[in-house]
Amino acid sequence: FRYNANEIENFKNNKKILVTGDSFAFGSQVSNNQSWPSYLEKLIKVKVFNGGHPGYGTGQSLRKAILISTKDKFDYFIWSFIYQDFDRDQSSKILIKKNNILQFNQYKKKPNYVKKNYKKNIYHTFKEIFFLVYLVDREIIKKIDIFNDNKGSEKYYTTLLNASDQYTSTYSVEEQITFLIDKFKEIEIENKFILIQHTDLSKNTNEETINKRIKIYDEKYKYILFEVAKKNGIKIVDTEEAFKNMSEEEKRLMWFDHHTSKGNRIVAEYIAKNINF
Repeated sequence: FRYNANEIENFKNNKKILVTGDSFAFGSQVSNNQSWPSYLEKLIKVKVFNGGHPGYGTGQSLRKAILISTKDKFDYFIWSFIYQDFDRDQSSKILIKKNNILQFNQYKKKPNYVKKNYKKNIYHTFKEIFFLVYLVDREIIKKIDIFNDNKGSEKYYTTLLNASDQYTSTYSVEEQITFLIDKFKEIEIENKFILIQHTDLSKNTNEETINKRIKIYDEKYKYILFEVAKKNGIKIVDTEEAFKNMSEEEKRLMWFDHHTSKGNRIVAEYIAKNINF
């Protein structure tokens, strides 16, 4: 779990909240006490366990919650994701199908895995400090193949089940969401909620990118997700509602790729307003 860095002497009860999700749940690009799980804990005085992990898909974050919930008792579970996380399940083969039945993939440790030592050089120092370097890196450097040496990013685990005559990683959106919601319901935590977060909704992002995102993700997943959740009596907290009435100037302070500290505080306040802890 990520450390919340809150100095709370007296929580109002002994209840515990489990959060799993991607980098938006983890709180990438902000300090420990500036993630929304940290702000939520501070706001409602209930212990929050931040199990977010950058890069996780919906299936990975849900599976993490399943594993954690078998080892400890929680009173609330918030499963957080952005719509793009559904695509990660397929691209990373987190879910795989056999005989028309979806299941979680299986993994094993790579036998000859050697962890690469990462040494920060002057380039990485400047990258952390200057927005301009960061912007050039994101928009130009990463698009030029000669700069992309990914040898140090090899994964520790490898899949056991790959697409073959028996297995396929191709499935419909409805199959995927139905499978995940069924697994979500099986988690033995009494109060469970889905939290939808969003990439930058302000004019920090150009209109073409926003429209593309809406077409690819919102239209692809939103309707089916809300329909399946409603059928199963699951409450969805959609953070788009927290930002929609803001001015453009206000919105632009809420994201810096991920949420800024201010953005995370707004998310925490919106969760506290919509979930009775």
